[in-house]
Amino acid sequence: MRNIVSSLGLLLLTALTSLLQADDFFGEVDTQSDTQSDTQTSQTQPAQTRWQLGGYVQQAIAYGIHSPEAPVAREQADFTQFKTTLSLNGQWQANDQLTLQLAGELNQDWLGALEDQLSYDLSDADRAAREWQFAWHDSFAEANLGSVWLRLGYQTVALGESEMAAIIDVLSPRNNQRPGQANLDDSRLPVPTAKLDLPLGNSQISALATYQAGVDLSAAAGAEFDPYLSLRSMGSAIEQDEPDSNWELAILVSTNIAGSDLTLLVADVNSNQAHLAAATLATVNGEPVLENNQPVIATITTAQDRYQVIGLSANKALGRWLLRSELAYKHQQVTQPSAENLFSPWPEQNHWQAMLGFEVNAFSGFTLSAEANSDRARSADSSDVSLGSRLAWTGLNDRLTAQILVATLPDDTLQLEHGLMHSSINWRFTDGWHTELTSTVYFASNADQALYPFKDNDSVALQVRGAF
Repeated sequence: MRNIVSSLGLLLLTALTSLLQADDFFGEVDTQSDTQSDTQTSQTQPAQTRWQLGGYVQQAIAYGIHSPEAPVAREQADFTQFKTTLSLNGQWQANDQLTLQLAGELNQDWLGALEDQLSYDLSDADRAAREWQFAWHDSFAEANLGSVWLRLGYQTVALGESEMAAIIDVLSPRNNQRPGQANLDDSRLPVPTAKLDLPLGNSQISALATYQAGVDLSAAAGAEFDPYLSLRSMGSAIEQDEPDSNWELAILVSTNIAGSDLTLLVADVNSNQAHLAAATLATVNGEPVLENNQPVIATITTAQDRYQVIGLSANKALGRWLLRSELAYKHQQVTQPSAENLFSPWPEQNHWQAMLGFEVNAFSGFTLSAEANSDRARSADSSDVSLGSRLAWTGLNDRLTAQILVATLPDDTLQLEHGLMHSSINWRFTDGWHTELTSTVYFASNADQALYPFKDNDSVALQVRGAF
């Protein structure tokens, strides 16, 4: 039962850890249209400059430094990633009213080809997921219709101020294949979106509709961070139900009042985290099959719940300080019950979520950031609280950046021994080339904690990126 609880709990919690990264933790999130200023600038440019083409090539290598606790094939320290990425981004300013952008990346993890040199065998699903894979980045057409901007296509919708919790950041799903190790650019995923922006003075009203956004991207079956590892090891099959509606709708109002940037969100969305919808027990002659006095689960069915949210985010600069906050009310959000009721229908509850945080430029290139998050169901006696803090230093003419981040996962007792620590050193050779060395350490002390099966998945990684 503890393994089952840990597996399902990780589904809800990896959304927090996937955003914890070195370069942009507590970084500013822009909710405005990205190409409006570019379009306005290019109106006075000659035709030959209306084309823009760029991209980068990256090589990433990761090494697992412990023997995993989870039931995976790797039983000792070994390489876990050898991925090459080619990313391209092209933009065409057709005229003063129309901009077209195409962007995407091609990934190949060579670990499958090097499998004979490893101490373990990859699962079939993990091996297939490492083969040549194409993924869209933001690719859209944007039109200036007088005072209105319309953008259609794949878009990454980044909302809110929190970099730990999805409070009003509810539209774009996230990449959770390697929780806590991905960069922010790789965490939020673009989805088919129609976005209409209407400027009103120093304010802007935006209407958004997404289609088939799906759920957070999790690790392949049998991979080290597969959230269903424990269930699969008991022979359970995992199925995903389609949502009742593939459309998600949101209205945003952004403004500035007395030097504070404010964003109001009203939305009707599908959850980006799948929840347990049904469990079918294995039976023989109509009798449940038992293993270690526990019923064997033949099939787990997961689904997305539908809920409504109204929320507000704000930030304000005060000298060297930047203050951040978020508050949201989520109506009828499915909530994971206690372990003894795990296979009963999961209840729909109303939630209050909040965040308070700050960033301060301390001295001599040092920046300190911190935030606290709270999630409280109206029927609960206590709140789940999570904390995060980052210390960063930049020097040598901004070529060297070193950071260390520590974050805890949500818990109603605020257990500080449940979370992760992420460290990085980034050296920029030139404006286009840089290398980064990172380490990620997970910590959990109780078998009921979501990260416990993954507490020994600590890793170090090296990446080199060159832009063109």
